[in-house]
Formats: sequence, structure tokens, C-alpha cells
Amino acid sequence: MNLKQKIIQDFLNDDLKNFTAFNTDAVELGRMYDQVIEYSKLPQKNWFERLLIETKAITHDGKIRFDREALIYDKESKKDIKVKSSFRFPVFNYLKSRWQEAMDNIKAKNEEALNSATP
Repeated sequence: MNLKQKIIQDFLNDDLKNFTAFNTDAVELGRMYDQVIEYSKLPQKNWFERLLIETKAITHDGKIRFDREALIYDKESKKDIKVKSSFRFPVFNYLKSRWQEAMDNIKAKNEEALNSATP
């Protein structure tokens, strides 16, 4: 299992995270992961903000877009209530943080290996 598959599986297995991505499958999450990797190669320091704006996860003034709707059953009123939910922002944020964490761990292990190999 490679890093992409592990991060996506962890996301799908976490019920709290998966709630934000209702109606989302592993293929769509894979495309989003690929976008994170593609934008991370850009030379700008604000590559993540650029990704969020270009994928319409946030507006140009930094506000999070609500791009999905969910039906939540209210027990008291016994009615379904439509609730707008943000989809792209939390998913991109999760994918970026997990990828960055993995890259930092790899970098630390490589430095450790170099330091222990140097006499």
C-alpha cells in the first residue's frame, strides 16, 4: 500500500472525517490527493491557498465555500432539515496535513540514517 492509498483509506475509515465527504468515493479522493501533490510542486509558498481558490474550496477573500447539502433528521420537529456543508476545504486540508506529516517523517528518518552512518 502506497502513501496515497493509506491516506485515502485512513480518511474513509474515520467516520468523523468521512461525514464531511458524503457521496465521495476513493476515486474522487484520489483525484483530490493528486491535485494536492501537483500544487505542492509549485515554487510559491502559498501553493495551498492557490489550490483552494482554483478548486473553488474557498473564495478569493478566504471564506470557505459550502458546496454540498445534507439532509439531517431533527427528532424534535420530526422533519428533515437541509444543511449546507463544506466539502472540499476539510478534505484538502486533511490530505495536505497527512501528506506533509508523512514527508516530514521521511525527511527525519533520512537525516537520522545519515547521522548514524557518518563516523
